[in-house]
Amino acid sequence: MSSDKNFFWHGILNLNDLGAHAFFDVKIKKNVPDAPNQVGIMTSDIPPLPMNESDTLHVTFLLENNVGLNTVRYRVAEASFPGNQLYQAIKEVAGPQTTISVPYEKGEWQFSKQGTTWILRQILLYVPMAQLRKFIKDP
Repeated sequence: MSSDKNFFWHGILNLNDLGAHAFFDVKIKKNVPDAPNQVGIMTSDIPPLPMNESDTLHVTFLLENNVGLNTVRYRVAEASFPGNQLYQAIKEVAGPQTTISVPYEKGEWQFSKQGTTWILRQILLYVPMAQLRKFIKDP
């Protein structure tokens, strides 16, 4: 998604601070329940990362503009997700699950079960609309 000032969205995801995966398919979700002054920034453009209880995922959503030889980057949102939160949420849900959405701090992290392994599928972070209006007229 582009913005009014020729910025483009992208993000960086890493597991346990080992390497990083860049992603570019970022969407804006305007209707955030219980938070009328916020928007959701989301992606499912991520590799199928297996999540263990001792793992930590970290995501950063950025707006970037390249002008000549200068790169301008703005960190719009970032969050970390500890694996123990996933396994705690699984224990709290009755019955067998194949997918689960785990609210944590400022967003939701969605996982699906492949065999006995939980795989990250989507990330949604909530951001104040006023913060995005610096770059995008109508987020």
